[in-house]
Amino acid sequence: MYFKQKNINNDTYILKNLIIFFIVFFTCLPQMYAQKKVKEVVDTIPRIGQWNIRTNAFDWVLTIPNIAVEYDLSNNMHNKYTVGAQVKYNWNTTHKFKPGTVFNVLDARVEGRYYFPTRNKQSYRPDSVKVSLWTRLREDVFTDRWPEPRFWRRYYVGAYTNYASYSIKLGKRGVQGSGFGFGVSYGFTTPLYSYPNGHVIDFELGGSAGFMFASRNVYEHDPESDCYPLIKEKSKGMSLIPYPLITDLRVAFVYRFTALKNKYKVGNINVE
Repeated sequence: MYFKQKNINNDTYILKNLIIFFIVFFTCLPQMYAQKKVKEVVDTIPRIGQWNIRTNAFDWVLTIPNIAVEYDLSNNMHNKYTVGAQVKYNWNTTHKFKPGTVFNVLDARVEGRYYFPTRNKQSYRPDSVKVSLWTRLREDVFTDRWPEPRFWRRYYVGAYTNYASYSIKLGKRGVQGSGFGFGVSYGFTTPLYSYPNGHVIDFELGGSAGFMFASRNVYEHDPESDCYPLIKEKSKGMSLIPYPLITDLRVAFVYRFTALKNKYKVGNINVE
């Protein structure tokens, strides 16, 4: 009897409920946002153009199937806010030889993003001029004005919350657990290939980091009973991990129904 079997069944139940939640959430979201009235006439994109589909090549290299969807909160070309959902899940990877190798990972998250293009920097400060650290960060780092802006790109910052579960055993001992987390994301997306119908494939590079409330259970293979007993002195219940973790690295491909050049432009609209 495997110690991890109960955890796998629980993950399947949780994954089914998360999929149902995502379907209901993204079905109701356009109706909720549509209740706001736009006060001025603005350029718009087709409704289908508000949807993007993404998959992370980095996770596929690690044998973790994954899919993500993203929805623009308005069909206005100047809208910069999106909300999305991502699921990565590689199911029962247990091998038949003993002790088996296990690499089971589930991660489901909801993320909000703010996209922005870079613009020309209107003034330059000589390197000889001394300024405070805060001024340097504000004017040189956390800004959308660059000396050489990349107009074809769209950068983003975001915040996420996620549920994760894992069971990993590459040797005699294994570790499994689950937990909830939250954190921030950063990255950029750039055009890669355009179709004649206006659809595009973009390349995205980015990452996420944050904190986790998680459990950690250590188990090892017992050849006499052919089971995986828990090592209690090395295990720990649900608790806050006291340091930030890198929770996602993205080398991804994004299928968009509307090209980046027609989205996330500089400008705002008034809504009520």
